[in-house]
Amino acid sequence: MCVTLGKKLGFVLVGIEGKDFVDKNRKLILALVWQACKYHLLHILKTIGNTNYVDETTIKNWANQMVGTNNQTLFDFFFIINFICTDPSGQQEVQRDG
Repeated sequence: MCVTLGKKLGFVLVGIEGKDFVDKNRKLILALVWQACKYHLLHILKTIGNTNYVDETTIKNWANQMVGTNNQTLFDFFFIINFICTDPSGQQEVQRDG
């Protein structure tokens, strides 16, 4: 049932079957749960933003705008810290030493 619903929602479920849930395959269950969380988050952002389209690029661009950088990966530790420490007006950010 979970796999069928996931496929209807457009999740990538290569190699995942209902048997994996019965066998408690944590890695494959987590793959489905992660995609469900991502789907839910994108749905919330579409609703809040009154738009029909939100994707990872839209989120990345918004986050870069908030921090005032053009970081392409969003995996940089300093980017994350700056994002957390930046107030909505974009006035405060952590300074990188060195």
